Amino acid sequence: QFYLDGRAVKGGDIDRLAAGLDIFIANSCHFLPQEMVHQFSMSASNPQKLLELFITASGGAEMLALLRDLIEHSGNLKNALGKISTYMASQVDLEKRRDGLEEDARKNEKATALMWEVDRRVAIRPHTVRAHAKRTLNMHLVELDA
Repeated sequence: QFYLDGRAVKGGDIDRLAAGLDIFIANSCHFLPQEMVHQFSMSASNPQKLLELFITASGGAEMLALLRDLIEHSGNLKNALGKISTYMASQVDLEKRRDGLEEDARKNEKATALMWEVDRRVAIRPHTVRAHAKRTLNMHLVELDA
């Protein structure tokens, strides 16, 4: 949002006004006091230094302090986002482990139930059922591992 003389205007209005005053935004030296133009030109290869000089020239030390606070908080935000990303990745890993443990528990319950069934059949007919029950149990245990 741009303001001119206290009223909201469009960016195009600002561009037309600047062009009418022979101010070309591409050349930031138009906005600088004459004593800063040399310093500004010498820092042209360092974009961060160039921005700091421009902010100092146009907004003073208070604006520069705000910029430095913004840079510091931006770094803090990046660190926090990195920690969140790490936390989320560990959550996914823990969920996969939990799912694996739940599957193992289901397999164990099935194997236990089969073993109880074998024991029950052996108790009823010990000689004829024992061999058949063991084969059945082994077959089911192989299926559970698959």
